[in-house]
Amino acid sequence: MDRHCQAFVACEVPEIWEDNTARESFEDSFFESLALASPPEKNPRGSAKQILDSLGLSDVKAEKIKTALQNALKERDWYRNNFEKTSATNPTEDGLNST
Repeated sequence: MDRHCQAFVACEVPEIWEDNTARESFEDSFFESLALASPPEKNPRGSAKQILDSLGLSDVKAEKIKTALQNALKERDWYRNNFEKTSATNPTEDGLNST
């Protein structure tokens, strides 16, 4: 709750993708956080749950999650099928109900 009550402070954000050390550190921490959330008893929620469920993973190490995500992103429409709204929730996406 405290975090949500803090004032927003606009500031310049470093471009971590151009800094190999910062990028690697960010990626490592991202996959480690998913690995920490992956055991079923942790009951992951939000984006961690959505990512792990879409990969069909549970109780795994960070490296396995990273490899699975890299492979999944190579599959045609994987991201769209798992993370974008479907035409059932957005009927105009496929031209339905459009004029």
